[in-house]
Amino acid sequence: AMVIQKHNKNGAAAAGGGQTRSDALLGMIQYGADKIFDNQSSTITDDDIDKILSASQSDTAKLQAEWHDSTKKQFNELSLEFNYQQYEGQDYTQKRKEKQARLNEERFNLLAKMNDEMQ
Repeated sequence: AMVIQKHNKNGAAAAGGGQTRSDALLGMIQYGADKIFDNQSSTITDDDIDKILSASQSDTAKLQAEWHDSTKKQFNELSLEFNYQQYEGQDYTQKRKEKQARLNEERFNLLAKMNDEMQ
């Protein structure tokens, strides 16, 4: 945690605001890994890293099992697709299409009128 906080103060601020969230996270991890592996006086051993990875894999398996039990689906079947045009049981897809068609018609009429006035 201290390594990430130090990176946030030093590296991330210097990197600028154009960095995506995943790029920033990857930068923090790489910064921390560099500090761990480059530091000869580090007390972190390969066994410590193996324990961390093992615990992470165990936690992932547990979360996937909980998700499977609650959804009765395999984790690789996860789909984040949904109809964002539907709200409280009403589908607004057609209304959106009608509004878009009306706006396009108004835009074309305005362009035609402007074109006529310029001639």
